[in-house]
Order: sequence, then structure tokens, then C-alpha cells
Amino acid sequence: MSKFLCFRNSIFLAVGSPCGGSHFINHTLNEMGVKCEIENDSPGKSLVMWAYAPGYDASHPENVKRPPKELYKKNYDKVRDTYEYVIHYTRNPFKSIPCLKEELCAIKKDLDEEYFNIMRHGVFNGLKKAKWDLINPPWQNKPLNSIEFCLDFWLKWHKIILSKKPDITIKVENFANDIYDFLKDKTQCKNTAKLDTSVQHNTGSRRKAMGRPSEDEEMQIFVKEMLPKVNKPLLKEVVKMGNRFGYEFPEEVVIKCK
Repeated sequence: MSKFLCFRNSIFLAVGSPCGGSHFINHTLNEMGVKCEIENDSPGKSLVMWAYAPGYDASHPENVKRPPKELYKKNYDKVRDTYEYVIHYTRNPFKSIPCLKEELCAIKKDLDEEYFNIMRHGVFNGLKKAKWDLINPPWQNKPLNSIEFCLDFWLKWHKIILSKKPDITIKVENFANDIYDFLKDKTQCKNTAKLDTSVQHNTGSRRKAMGRPSEDEEMQIFVKEMLPKVNKPLLKEVVKMGNRFGYEFPEEVVIKCK
């Protein structure tokens, strides 16, 4: 046996919900020495891509129009053959709403409306055994408003990820500090990452926009303007899932859940 032993670098897939911090996750992993791509898979490299949560690329135009019928088992097994570990990252649901509204409640210029139904179709197919209706969910007997639709989607998207049994679930807010313990015995990596927040917020769901409030200010806007529009059963389920991930919510949210 050669005296020179090679450290085997494992390959990771990191998935979360849209507007969940994928650019931040990608930046952090690369800074720590884990070679990964974002939204474009590359042989031999790890991948950060929320659209792989159902077990296939949910952003591909053909999959948008015709979601694979066998996504629940067959497609995810294929993912597991490619990526040795699945990292599930989460973000405070109420801080995701402004970006989710832009992603889910608008029409892209380069694709027709079916692009925005991929989340509905994909989640519905993956959770069809639960008989969840993504168009008229069981929270009330009428279609959801845009705020409720975003929260309903956030909830179901994370449920489908959890159903795939990821190897770790970690809050994006704590990611840089907590991910090292998971990585250190699986790949060569550093235990720190240099994070330039001014750059990180120029990408992904926190793109700088003229006059856009900070995340903390957006949380206050949610409490004052959006919270009254959310029906109680849905809110309680979102808070329950958020608590599972370790989030604490403003007193106004807790009171409305009682």
C-alpha cells in the first residue's frame, strides 16, 4: 500500500426552498473549500440548487410543462446515486415572503404561466398520497391570497424535502457556523468562511433594490401588514414547521396561533 493516502472528497447536494439563501450557501461552501456549482450541475462537483428538491430539475423547461410522474421515488434514487449527501437548508418563512411573491405570483417574460405552476405540479405529484390541493388548499374554502400562497408553498416544499430524508437540516442563518461539523469527516474543508455581506446580498433573493427595507424591517412589515391576511390554520402549520427548524417568531405571530 502506498504511504500516500488520498482523502476522498464527498459530493453534496444542497436543497431548500426558492428564496431560501442558495447563493449564500454556495458562497459559504466554496469559501470553506467545498467545490460546488449553483443551479448548473457539473460532474465531480457538489451542487446547490433548490429546484432539485423533488428529485429532478424542477426548473428545466420540459419538466416545467411535463413534471415527471415518478418523481417521488425513481428520480430521487438517481439523485442519491450522484450525490452522496443531501444538505437541507431553511430560512425564516416570513423573511422569504417578499422574494417568494416575486417568484411565485408573477409571470416571467421568457416562459409562459406554466413555469409558475411547476411548484404546484411538482409538490402536488410528490405529495399526492396526502391528497393536497395546491390550487385550493384545505386551509379555507376559497383560493389563497398571495401571502397565503407563498406560505403554503414554503410549507409544502420543505415537507417534500423532509420526505426525502436529507442527511442534515440546517438554518441558513446559522449555516456558516454549524455546517463544518457535518463536513469535516466527509471532505477536506476549512472551518471558517470569509463572508462579505455587501456582495452576498447583491445576489439571489436579497438583490439590492432602491429603497428595499432590511430583513428585520421586512419582518415588521409582515407583522403589521401581512399577518392579518393569513388564516389561522395555515399560520399554525407554518409556525409548527418553523419551530421544528429552530425558529422563534414575534409575539404577534404566537398570539394569533392561539
